This record gives sequence, structure tokens and C-alpha cells, in this order.
Amino acid sequence: MRIFRLTFLCFLMFAMLWSVPVASQAQESTDLDVDTPIVLVHGIGGSSYNFVSIERALIRAGYDRSDIHAIEFWDKSGNNYINSRELRDFIDNILRKLDTPHA
Repeated sequence: MRIFRLTFLCFLMFAMLWSVPVASQAQESTDLDVDTPIVLVHGIGGSSYNFVSIERALIRAGYDRSDIHAIEFWDKSGNNYINSRELRDFIDNILRKLDTPHA
């Protein structure tokens, strides 16, 4: 039984050590489309401030602050009928701003 445990632990350590470089290589080769706006949508009872740490991480990853948008739903009860229309209008407004040439 002791040999089995030792073998298993060696295999587990080998697998962990082998996977670390593979994971870091995958992250380095990922191409981000930093020109695409991002809309962060909170859940029932949530708020746009829930995304402060996510926004910081996205900015560190290369996104511009002006391309990160977090909606603040008016109806916090989770009414999907109302919130879906508010989200639609929010996204339409973002897309409209993208189509407008900057002065």
C-alpha cells in the first residue's frame, strides 16, 4: 500500500509540474480583442460596483477603461422582463456610441 501511495504522489507531482508551463504558454498565446466593448451584468440584488476587481484585471490585461461597461439595473427584484429591456437599451447605447465618430 505504501508503494502505491508513493507512486501516486510521484505521478501527481509530475502531472502538476508538467501542466504549469503548458498553462502559462496558453495564457501568453491568447490574443485579446481589446477593441471590443465588455458589458458586465450583475445578478439579482447586485450592483455595478461588484465588478471593481474585474474591471482592474481587464485594464491590466490591456482593455481601455472606456470599453468596460457595468450596468446598474433599476429593478433589483430580478424581473427579467424589465431588466432584459434595460440591458438591451444599455447595449444599444454603447453600440451607438461606437458608431458615432469621435470629434
